[in-house]
Amino acid sequence: MSPLTIRRTILSVLGSAKPFAVPAETLLAEVNRLVRPAIKSVDLAEHLTALQGQQMIDYIADPVAPDDATARKWHIKEAGEAAFRS
Repeated sequence: MSPLTIRRTILSVLGSAKPFAVPAETLLAEVNRLVRPAIKSVDLAEHLTALQGQQMIDYIADPVAPDDATARKWHIKEAGEAAFRS
């Protein structure tokens, strides 16, 4: 699938979970349920970084392991919701 389709899928999953934040592991599983071929966690991290750079999503760090990227919980921001709806 194209990067755009994968990123729209990520926004869709996070939008469906709003107002809750989604753990990275759960987000990967949900995205892979919807896209083919399945993506790897490294690929997900690239898409998350791109979306975060566009201010569409953000994360909540785990207080016990603030630097652990796999322990982050992701949520959609207003710009991400607007982009997904358009």
